[in-house]
Amino acid sequence: MFLSPATNRRTDKWGGDEKGRVSFVVEALERIRKKVGTGLAVGMRVNGFESRQGGYTLLQLREMMTYIAETGLLDFVDLDVGHSWGVPSYVMPSYYDPAQYREVAKAVKVDVAPVPVLFTGRVNEPTVAEELLRGGYADIVGMTR
Repeated sequence: MFLSPATNRRTDKWGGDEKGRVSFVVEALERIRKKVGTGLAVGMRVNGFESRQGGYTLLQLREMMTYIAETGLLDFVDLDVGHSWGVPSYVMPSYYDPAQYREVAKAVKVDVAPVPVLFTGRVNEPTVAEELLRGGYADIVGMTR
């Protein structure tokens, strides 16, 4: 993942600090936008924070997403929390509270405005989705299974 300092150890223009790691994402979005134009929504899925040693923090993600959002290339951000190599995993087990990482979504939503934020992460009831929308945690809620 290019945004992560834990996995992006490049020393060229696409590595280093947050701005360097974001440059790959921006370049990819520019190419995608050029190819699809404005008739198709373009978004990106991103981890709210990495709960692993050397990963980015929520504050670092907010800085990176602010920079990306300011390019005007995104129509939405799909935000989740977790990873496949530890706890929490991408698939939240049933003992996790529904939408327990809603505050992460709200923190990112503040920075990427006016880009809509889609939040997923153990939203298992329509009432939970409604609460997220009413509370301003997200603009769109994703539910699966």
